[in-house]
Amino acid sequence: MINEIQKLIGQGLSKRKIALVMKISRNTVYKYSSGSPELLAESSWPVFTKLEPFQEEIISLLNNKIMRKDVYLCIVKKGYTGGRTQFYKYCEHLVEIELVENPGSLRIDELRDEQTKQKYHYITRNQIFNHIWSGKGDIGKDDIEFIKTSFPVVKTIVECLFKFRDIFEKKSKEVLSEFISAYKECKLEPIKRFTAGIQKDIVPVTNAVVEKYSNGFVEGTNNKLKVIKRVAYGRCKLPLLKAKIVLPAFFWP
Repeated sequence: MINEIQKLIGQGLSKRKIALVMKISRNTVYKYSSGSPELLAESSWPVFTKLEPFQEEIISLLNNKIMRKDVYLCIVKKGYTGGRTQFYKYCEHLVEIELVENPGSLRIDELRDEQTKQKYHYITRNQIFNHIWSGKGDIGKDDIEFIKTSFPVVKTIVECLFKFRDIFEKKSKEVLSEFISAYKECKLEPIKRFTAGIQKDIVPVTNAVVEKYSNGFVEGTNNKLKVIKRVAYGRCKLPLLKAKIVLPAFFWP
């Protein structure tokens, strides 16, 4: 293992990447990164008194691809009284003296290509949100179908969102009524509450759907006045407050 580490370092691979793929600690890589392999092997020969009685069983289990934590639990049941860290160091030692196969998941000649490989195919939460909101994004059709099949809640949210947008595009009372009928008994509680809120304020919601005018300008102006009042609180009397409210109307675009 020492020769292997020094060879890889000589080829320009980072110590972090070597430690990751060879399943050893970074300190071990630093320790063996330079110096005579023979002297390093002699000086690093550890003593594992408590683990020696279980050596054959540990080697057999590790070579059969049993996880180290399960091997540790197995020998604890059979009388091992040492610590887990010492056991893991012993496993590394068995790899060094070639009694156990290297537990790395990649071959040495694959290290250089490791960064260009994607071990897992995954989709981020932001990608899902972008698809729900806009129906676009960089998610493939197969992934979308898998998500909707595996998580029906996503399919329901997407359908609800686009049906609600369709109400304002068609500006139709009938479409609004169909939306309420479709989702007033929805299994998703937030959508059900949202639909109940629409029913409660059906008159203003209907006006917002079918009319081209709104009170948005009035509400915006009212908000500006309240901001001015809060900023000027305790700093001026009524005449100055009136001036601050009235005069900006002549200068605002």
